[in-house]
Amino acid sequence: MIKSVVFKVKSGHLEQWRSWCNKLMTSLHTEGLNTLREEQVTQEVAFIFEIKGESYVLGFAEGDMLPADMSREINKKHKQAKEECLEFIGHAETLYSLKIS
Repeated sequence: MIKSVVFKVKSGHLEQWRSWCNKLMTSLHTEGLNTLREEQVTQEVAFIFEIKGESYVLGFAEGDMLPADMSREINKKHKQAKEECLEFIGHAETLYSLKIS
């Protein structure tokens, strides 16, 4: 399964969101990968882009996407960062997906 979601970055929260994403790529990388394994997610990516001076995030995930274990601190912090920094816009439709395994 592929899931894509679009968010608008809330005013004044861009650096906070960038900081959280940086932690996921550095100090929380191993813990993040372990969480993905638990959720049976093979890939999770966040892209940032700008339209007319506003920042948006496209979140992409691929896999079975089992529910996150909310007793894990990283999942609590991820949810909190998303709630504080991002405004849900909608789901993006997958038009095509090509992958060489």
